[in-house]
Order: sequence, then structure tokens, then C-alpha cells
Amino acid sequence: MTVTGIHRLRAVHAFFLSWVIPVVLVLSTTCVADTESLVLDQTFSRTVLGPRLSWLKDKDKTMTIEEAAEKTGQFTLVKGRRPSFGYSSSPYWLTFTVHNPGPGSVDWLLECTYPLLDELDLYMKNQDGRGFTALKAGDQRPFKDWPANYQNIVFPLKTPPGHHRYFLRAQSKGSVSIPLTAWSPSAFSREASSTIPLKWMFYGIMLAMAFYNVFIYLSTRDICHLYMMLFAVCISFHSLIHSGLAYQLLWPGSPRFTNIAYILFMILPGIWGIQFTRSFLVLESEYPKADRFLHGLHLGLYPLLAGAFLVGYHIMVQITSIYVAVIILTLLGTGVKLFIKRAPSARLYVLAWGVFIMGCLLSTLRSFGLIDCSFLADSGIQIGSCLLVLVLSFGIGEKFKYILEEKNRALVALRESDEKYKTLVENANDGIVVRVSDQPVYAN
Repeated sequence: MTVTGIHRLRAVHAFFLSWVIPVVLVLSTTCVADTESLVLDQTFSRTVLGPRLSWLKDKDKTMTIEEAAEKTGQFTLVKGRRPSFGYSSSPYWLTFTVHNPGPGSVDWLLECTYPLLDELDLYMKNQDGRGFTALKAGDQRPFKDWPANYQNIVFPLKTPPGHHRYFLRAQSKGSVSIPLTAWSPSAFSREASSTIPLKWMFYGIMLAMAFYNVFIYLSTRDICHLYMMLFAVCISFHSLIHSGLAYQLLWPGSPRFTNIAYILFMILPGIWGIQFTRSFLVLESEYPKADRFLHGLHLGLYPLLAGAFLVGYHIMVQITSIYVAVIILTLLGTGVKLFIKRAPSARLYVLAWGVFIMGCLLSTLRSFGLIDCSFLADSGIQIGSCLLVLVLSFGIGEKFKYILEEKNRALVALRESDEKYKTLVENANDGIVVRVSDQPVYAN
């Protein structure tokens, strides 16, 4: 290489060091800042915070907000749109930054759509730079102390111009799922006005189906309708607790009862679901082995009911979740077995429980942190249970109609047989006398 070529190479190298690399670093830093920050500009209305969150597990359960603020370099980026850490008694810290590019403060709302967290605290730096202000919520705190009167945890915030860092501390004896969404006040109001009617429509349908099954039971005395009514009521209460409405409306001053009620209304639908299945599918005669196994599972639920009051929630909720999952899989497997055997009621039963089991499976996987939170994972039990009650209530009617048709066919066959017998007797050449208790009742 010539001396001129060497000088040219050095010049290009110096140009890259002096200009290109610094510009690339500045641009990349700007992109990362824009990607990680929640920007409160004029276009802001709704943002899922998952990709902008970082997390840190407090294994010693002693970390303060000041210590968490000093360890921001140790936080790990959240994978997925909505963080879920499964069942863990350790606190989790989350952090994110907010950028307000405007000249004035911006009002906005931070919502956590999983209200079953025991404690969820939001920390923000004071404007003078000294200390932090905390907003606290969670179902182990009185509802009147929550920052907003809403079924989900909502933090009303006001962010001044510039970049600001926020911290969240979450701790729960149950599943630690923290699906966070940032809202503008107008967008949040529109969302609430559209979703709340849908939620109450679900409870309206369940209540109507409960009354429907009561009235049919009183008319027909078919025990299936009574079991279905009890199942519908219990699964509706479970949904009320899971959505936060029960704590908001029914027992806002009893934090401890929320955990007990959640366990109770996981177990009670299992009790009535098993009894309904045994009656609806006539398992005692159609599938005796399954009937005995389900009866054993049914008896095993009563110690769990006692455990809801005597054993810690962290242990009971995991045991109950697994036990209920076994029950649901057994019910579905029983239905499939009878469907293969072409049992008359099995087709609708498998359809109904298939939809319900998908909803329960999504909810269980979300609780253990195996899948991200989503609308289907959060509302799977509600959607599945509503369809289950509708389909099976219709199925009971179809079963009753099938039984009536069988009886009518039997009566028609009996009448035809009776007519043939009478014709045979009347046309007989010999005399025939029919006696009942030595008394003649018929003679040709």
C-alpha cells in the first residue's frame, strides 16, 4: 500500500471516530429513550406498559423505595406485553419512565386490570427531588383507601414537563400478575362506559339462567336444573370476586374475606358441576367407574372448604387451582368417553365443557405466569361459564324432550301391542277368559 493510500485510510478512520460513531450513538440513545418512555403528547390516549417496564425481585422482602431507586441498573426488561410472575410471596418492583414534552402538566391514569393483588404501591419522586410520594391499593387494604373508586386498581397521576421515573411495588399471596395500561382521562371514560355494560350483561344472563332453571325444576322436579342453578350462582360470584366488583360493592371494608371468598367460590362450582354431570349424563348406569371417581373428587372438595378458613391463602389457592383443574379435565374426559359411545346427552355436554375448559385453562396458565395476560386470559372464565350455562340449560331441555319422546314411543308401541292382542283374542275360535285375582275381567 502506498503512503497516499495509508493517509487516506487514516483519514477515513478518523472521520468515523469523530463523526459517524458519535452520531450513531446519539441516534441509538434517542431511539432507546423514545422506546422505553411513555410519551404524554397530544396523540396519547392508551398505551400498554409491558414493553416499557423493567422488573426486579425482592428476594429478601426488605427493599425500600430508596434502595430500589439506587438499583435501576439491576432491573430486567419485561418480556411480553403484560408481566405475570406466577405464585410468589416475594415482592416485585417495576419501573418505567414518562416523558411529557409539553409546556404544562398532563393528567393521566395508570390502571392495573388484575385487582386481586394484595398490595400494589406506586412511587413517584417529589418535585423538590427529596423523597417519594406513594399511592397504595390492593385487596388487602380497605377499599376506601384506594386512590380511585373503581373495580380495578387505578392511579390518577399528574406529570409535569420533562422526563420522570415511576416505581411500582407488587406483592400478593396469590398470583402476581401486573397488567398495566396508561390512559388519558377521556379514553378511560370511553372504555369504562363501553365495557361496564358488557360485564353487567354477563351477570344479567347468568341471573336469568338461574331463575330459568329454578322455574323448570319446580315444574319438572328434574334435579339437573337445581344443580345448574347452583352452579350458575356460584360461578357468577367467582366472577364478581375475580373482576373486583365484589370487593368494591359487597364487602369493601373486609379485606381478609376477599381471599376466603375467592377460595370458596372456586370450590362450590366444582361441587355443583360434579353433581350436575353425574345426574345429566346418568353416570351411575352409563359409566359407573367415572361416577365413582367423580363421587370421590366431590367428597374431596369438602376438606378444601374447611381449608379456606384454616390454611394460608398462598398454599390453598394453588392446591385448589390444581384440584379444580383435575375436576374439569375429568368432567371433559367423561363427556368425551360417552360421546364416543353415542350417549344422547354427551354431544352438547362436550361442547359446553370444551368452551369452559379453554377459558379456565387460559386463566390458570396466566395465574402461574406461563402465558401473558390478555383479554381472553383475563375474561376466559366469564365467557366460558356463560356459554356453558346457556348450552347446558338448553341441553337439559333437549334431554327432557328426548325422554318425553321415548315415553311417547313406548306408549304408542304399547297401544299397538294392546290392539293386536285384542284383535287376536276377539278372533280366536276358542273361548278366552282373563282373570285378575280370580275375578273375570274379560271374555270373548
